[in-house]
Amino acid sequence: MLSSANLVSGARACTRSQVIRPSAFGGLLGSPVASLHRQARRSTEPCSIAEPLSWTRSSIAGLLAAGLLASGSVRPLSASAVVNMAAAVDPKTVPTAKLNSGYSIPLVGWGTFSANEELGTKSTHTALEAGYRFIDTGVVYGNEGDIGKALKEELSSGKIKREDLFICSKLNQDQHAESAAYDAVKGSLKALNLDYIDLYLIHWPLTDKPGPELNPPAQETWKGLERAVDEGLVRSIGLSNFSPEKTEKWLKDARIKPSVNQVEVHAHYRNEHVRDWAKKNGVHVTAYSPLSSPALVKEMGMDFPELMQDKTVLELSKKYNKLPSQVLLRWGIQNGTSIIPKSTNAEHQKENINIFDFELSPEDYQKLSSFTFQGKTQNGEGWAYQEKGPWTTYEELWDEPEPAQQPHPKS
Repeated sequence: MLSSANLVSGARACTRSQVIRPSAFGGLLGSPVASLHRQARRSTEPCSIAEPLSWTRSSIAGLLAAGLLASGSVRPLSASAVVNMAAAVDPKTVPTAKLNSGYSIPLVGWGTFSANEELGTKSTHTALEAGYRFIDTGVVYGNEGDIGKALKEELSSGKIKREDLFICSKLNQDQHAESAAYDAVKGSLKALNLDYIDLYLIHWPLTDKPGPELNPPAQETWKGLERAVDEGLVRSIGLSNFSPEKTEKWLKDARIKPSVNQVEVHAHYRNEHVRDWAKKNGVHVTAYSPLSSPALVKEMGMDFPELMQDKTVLELSKKYNKLPSQVLLRWGIQNGTSIIPKSTNAEHQKENINIFDFELSPEDYQKLSSFTFQGKTQNGEGWAYQEKGPWTTYEELWDEPEPAQQPHPKS
């Protein structure tokens, strides 16, 4: 019989590609983004575990609950995940939500921030092989071309049909003029090698021009996106990081209503302010950072509790025979949002989409909905407000009080 220590070392040795971590992030999205140097720890030794069938996810979940597999930034793997690599999901079995535009959005997508160059192309292929059909990117990510290369290869091979894909991109802060927003769509189409984009978002309620008001105004940006819809270049349009107050102020008279607001949501930041408004107004919410971005907060020196190491999460991991990440992603789905977990690790991509064979009980869902700690991992401090404007405080940017426990990046 394998000891727990041998199992842990065996699982680590057999993991062919561990979590890939950026060494530096700099500011996010609106700021100059530092180069993302990526490191992959790989093993070239063949895997061999003496008793693979006697170890299941529940065995590892027990170790998780005991704290034996806790490690700061690397997601724990189960022995069954190493021996029996997570299976790809049939894309047809992934549930969808109906948007107010009439189109449907898959409830799990692949987030691509930091998936650049060769890694971006390769991990697009592995995401599609895992069963993802919803891919989320943005102009500022700098990877539309890398993703587009993989899409062209997959579509040309006949493995995937265009109508089965759901591609989302976002314009940058310097593309808010009406003509610039329209041109941003055309630029994204060219980079992605597509004839149309399923969903296009205004990435942030910010522009690159300082001042007391948004300049150009969001109404102008929106008209550029509406034109793209009229011409069949985009099917649905929406927002990202917009508060209900800003949405109502700027777009209450819009000819085409926003279909989606993509915002941060996870068990350590439930974001009820946005979710409640969106539900009432027929706007779908896509949750980014559904696992609370543990690598990001570590790199930025933010004092966040580690969500995947939480005692309640580990207990539910054991109960449902699932990884902590899968428990948290399942909570996100039951929250009424779609989710876009980010990983360039092929095994983690498969794990992240394998969440439709179980359901949290109402009691367990409520446990994950009751964490007293609440804080944003991407609160915009130091670049989205305080420097450029038009917002000068957290409250001005998000239109809600800053959480009492909100961690701050180390200067």
